[in-house]
Amino acid sequence: MSAPIPVTSSGRDERTGIETTGGRFGAYAERGIAAARFVLEEDLFMPRLMGVDIPSEKKTVFSLQYLYGVGQRVARELCHKAGIDPLGRARDLHEDELARLAALLDKDYVVEGQLRRQVAQDISRLKDIATYRGLRHRRGLPVRGQRTRTNARTRKGPKKTVAGKKGVKDLK
Repeated sequence: MSAPIPVTSSGRDERTGIETTGGRFGAYAERGIAAARFVLEEDLFMPRLMGVDIPSEKKTVFSLQYLYGVGQRVARELCHKAGIDPLGRARDLHEDELARLAALLDKDYVVEGQLRRQVAQDISRLKDIATYRGLRHRRGLPVRGQRTRTNARTRKGPKKTVAGKKGVKDLK
């Protein structure tokens, strides 16, 4: 058994400052500090791919979808090509499996920073050659033909009230 975690008189772990007797660890306080430490260490482990922490509690095929540019189809392909069980938990992945996934992502797919850079370059190219889509991007308006007379608040931002014309009743 490992050495117990040094705890202050307030019930906090001296190393991390996490309370060991209440909150999430309340159920483990009765069993001793070692059980709380095990849960703490288990919670901290998250596999890391392409600079992104993927959730350890989810199934591998769903955890891979946290990478930008990886959807359901690509995640299933990656698991198949790497020889990894897609229904196994991400926390159960070994270092060599993570290395195989990283190598496949680098070699066969455009994901994360490289994909974000490519999309940004495509948009800036549209702006530079002054296409209709580029102008819409530049003005911050919807690009794909949506109506703007009403709605489109996500792209346009909050309403800016403009003084309207006087109505027919006001003229009389």
